[in-house]
Amino acid sequence: MNGGLILVFLLQLSLSVGAAEQRLANLAYAGYRIETNAVIVTTTGQAALRLSFVQPEVARVQFSPTGEFPKNPSPAVVSADAPIIAPKVADRGMFLSLRAAGWSLRVNKQSLRVDAYDADDKTLVTADDGTTWNDATAAIGQSRVLADGERLYGLGQDNVNAGRLDRRGTIRTIWAGQQINSGNVTAEYPVPFWISLNATGRAFGCFVDSTWKLRFDLGVAHKDRLAWAAPGGPVDYYLINGPAIRDVVDRFTQLTGRPSLPPLWALGFWQSKCTFSDFEDISRVSGELRAKGFPLDVMVIDYDWPRVINDFTWANRWYGTNHGKSYTPATKMAEFLTNGIRIAQSHSGPMIKEEAANFQSGWKAGVFATDGQGKPVTCGHYSGKLLDFTHPGMNAWLWPQLKPLWDDGIRGWWHDLTEPEGEPPQTVYHGGNSADIHNQFSLLMARSYHDFQLSVAPDTRPMILTRCGSAGIQRYGAAVWTGDTHSDWPTFRAHVPEGQNSGLSGLA
Repeated sequence: MNGGLILVFLLQLSLSVGAAEQRLANLAYAGYRIETNAVIVTTTGQAALRLSFVQPEVARVQFSPTGEFPKNPSPAVVSADAPIIAPKVADRGMFLSLRAAGWSLRVNKQSLRVDAYDADDKTLVTADDGTTWNDATAAIGQSRVLADGERLYGLGQDNVNAGRLDRRGTIRTIWAGQQINSGNVTAEYPVPFWISLNATGRAFGCFVDSTWKLRFDLGVAHKDRLAWAAPGGPVDYYLINGPAIRDVVDRFTQLTGRPSLPPLWALGFWQSKCTFSDFEDISRVSGELRAKGFPLDVMVIDYDWPRVINDFTWANRWYGTNHGKSYTPATKMAEFLTNGIRIAQSHSGPMIKEEAANFQSGWKAGVFATDGQGKPVTCGHYSGKLLDFTHPGMNAWLWPQLKPLWDDGIRGWWHDLTEPEGEPPQTVYHGGNSADIHNQFSLLMARSYHDFQLSVAPDTRPMILTRCGSAGIQRYGAAVWTGDTHSDWPTFRAHVPEGQNSGLSGLA
């Protein structure tokens, strides 16, 4: 190929890539129709908007490049069939107006931007700055205008920016994972929900309902813009009116679920160690704590308790004899309980080693993720095969293995490595690819354990400690912890604002 042909080829390639990038603002308003209380705004192209109100103060905005809106159940939202409030729709010449009791939306007919006004239909609360998509790559993006003095909170837990309460002026990548660096928390909680507080103290929130890898630019590239982008997935977001931060959080957790009430003992003192060698070791440590006056409530058994990780079966060292009397895990935990001590147990990550006795039954049941070529995926600190909590047969396979542990006396479930750690990008689940499932994996695992416990003990409160969590996990008895951290003052300092932002994101 000579130089001239190369130049022509590159020019054509450049034009084709550029042509794939589309902006909603380049289209024009064509009309609207009402379907099941939702307003469908059509354009001069295929693209369309769907606008609805799920609460008087909560508006949902969906965008489709093709004009079709498939009904995909959201793992974050409590009900995909939440009651929809019929809006008052009016054509006002330059814009289409949609009103509910607590919000007002305006669709600009020239730019197709969706701005939100207060209930008075006069006070602008947040202005849309445009939606983009790429026909070739399926990448999407959206941005909103930031006012002078506007502050941004929430967005789960950030393990990069040294623990900042105000997120403005940072880049946030919403992708479950962990990294251990001094001055930061370790775990990344992928919650694409932010709260805006303007200079007068008025708040609103926005939840981007997507489990894809989102990148938020919170006023870095452009100081007066908040932009988010993803390599694919939906443009589906909720605008939540205030006026106070507490109002926004209250309505967000109505949407995604309230944090479930933990058992009383879970609020007490927990003692963990990596690791206890046997029940005699636990008895010695708990006895010393009690002798020194510590109000001990929970002893935690770490990762290496099973025969093989993770066959859900006690290793031999957990059985023994003390003062001539034999004991089992069940008898020892009953003894601890008489002293007011519960046992929480790590489940070593959602991976099972191939040599574990239960691997073959799980493979036959189809409850492992694959590489897309029919082989199980190896990942995690323990190099196990990754379980697939999207598989409809998971509970039927898993729950009978959890039941003996519950019967023995396990009362707290510790979920480690639930990002899931080390998951290859080519991983395929029953419910989708890594891009779809990765960020919601921890929620799906917590839901399975939560539902198991209520199936065998409906009058109890599940207690799940998990290293990762996304929007909605709080309704499954789950509390998140900040990951394996450095033990120094800069790291501790970062925990305070990150804990606050996690709470503002609905996580316990």
